[in-house]
Amino acid sequence: MIHAVQKVRSGIAVLARLFTRWRRPRPQTTDPALLADLREVQQQLKCAQQRFDQLTDYDLLEACIYEMESLQAQYRYLLRQIRAQGMACPGGTPCP
Repeated sequence: MIHAVQKVRSGIAVLARLFTRWRRPRPQTTDPALLADLREVQQQLKCAQQRFDQLTDYDLLEACIYEMESLQAQYRYLLRQIRAQGMACPGGTPCP
């Protein structure tokens, strides 16, 4: 009987350790500057898209298209950097 009680206690101790490990938040290894840069690029891209909607001159439209392409490339780069550090994207969702 004593042996059975000891087994139950050791099983409970193992479960308690597992639960404690599972509940611990993972440390965020991503540099906060990367997330700030990502938000800044998102804002710049939004502004460029709004500007594109307002333009009528062909040359300005072309320049705006190149600017948006550049910002999208920067955004993809920052997402790759964040994924490489193993962190979720803004909003807590996994990065695509």
